[in-house]
Amino acid sequence: MEKVATFEAVAQVCNRLEQENRRVSGRAVLAETGGSLATVLQYIKEWKARKGALLAVEIPGDLQQSLLRALGQVAQGATEQAQAELEEMQQREQELLDALKTAEKRIEELTQELAQQKSQGDKERQENEKALAVTAQRNADLAQQLDEVKRQNTLLVQQGEEARTAAAKAQMQVERADRAAEKAEQQLKTISEEASSLRRQLGESEKSQAVTTSQAEALHAQVANLQKQVEEGKSESDNLRRKLGELASEISETKQGRVRAEQKVADLADQMALMNSQIEERRQNAGEYRQELADLRRELIEEKNSRRAAEATVNDLRQRLSSKKPYPPAPPEGRDRKE
Repeated sequence: MEKVATFEAVAQVCNRLEQENRRVSGRAVLAETGGSLATVLQYIKEWKARKGALLAVEIPGDLQQSLLRALGQVAQGATEQAQAELEEMQQREQELLDALKTAEKRIEELTQELAQQKSQGDKERQENEKALAVTAQRNADLAQQLDEVKRQNTLLVQQGEEARTAAAKAQMQVERADRAAEKAEQQLKTISEEASSLRRQLGESEKSQAVTTSQAEALHAQVANLQKQVEEGKSESDNLRRKLGELASEISETKQGRVRAEQKVADLADQMALMNSQIEERRQNAGEYRQELADLRRELIEEKNSRRAAEATVNDLRQRLSSKKPYPPAPPEGRDRKE
């Protein structure tokens, strides 16, 4: 059940507060008596009226003047204290307003900086996207070129193996031709020796009439045939040596082409590594930009929170200032309550 305030309870609390030199206010009395604030205020007004009447009837004039002067001094001190508190609050409010203006200026600067960073970031992001697209396309082209170079390198290797095989076969043919030429030369030497022997015999037979003319012609024909075989063997050997030289040249060119292909592969690999490094660097730059942007946003949120706190403090001070009521001035000396 709600507690109801009575005049006796309100008067008792007012007397006690006055004895304790505490301010008699509606809320201070209401905290002890309960009830409604309007009822308590009405009873306080009635208590003050009765108290004034008792003072006017029972207290002598000179004592009343002394009491009024004392009350005036107390009121004057309270007024000065309230004025000092008011000035302190006004000064605090001005400081908070200055801090609020500084915060607003900082928020505006951060907002502009954030907008600039965002614009710069968008521009850099677009440039990075374009660069990444170009790099990706170039990487694809390089990969295609690398595949083509590898294919050519494989082809060159195959051609080199074929050239080595052909060179080996040609070397074998040259060796066989050399052996045939040496054999033919040996036969030619033998035939030449036989021909010389036959000539000697022919000279002797002409003297002795022991060899006929047909036998001599057959020997001359045999010698001519052997000489022809020797010349053909030498010509074939020269052709084989020439072909062997051509194959050796082709093998050398194939090796050089392979070396060039391997160098090109290495160059392409270096280019791809460089491009991948540039891509990674751009990604790192993008990550740093995102972190910086997040820091600016966090700082902006903190500034806004500080601004809200300052506004709340200013509003609280304004409410407190608006609720402050000055104490009534002390009555002038030499005049009593009846006057």
